[in-house]
Amino acid sequence: MNARRGLNPRPSGRGARQDYDDYWGPYRSSSHRAKATGWIGVKWDRHQKSNEVHVKGKLYDLDHRTYRQGGKRGYQVAAFR
Repeated sequence: MNARRGLNPRPSGRGARQDYDDYWGPYRSSSHRAKATGWIGVKWDRHQKSNEVHVKGKLYDLDHRTYRQGGKRGYQVAAFR
């Protein structure tokens, strides 16, 4: 694991202080025709009982074929609990 993807909490340079923040990716599809990169920030409340999570990212569809030709590999799935 490189320093950029380490798990040490640190202040963010993005304005409001985050208790944890890190860049993620790039993650590529098994065919290397889609990739995703992004950032995650977590800020805990004062009592460490709840948190806010901010996730930003980009999804790149690297498959230049049309859907009819079997292309278009990138898609997004999001789940919230």
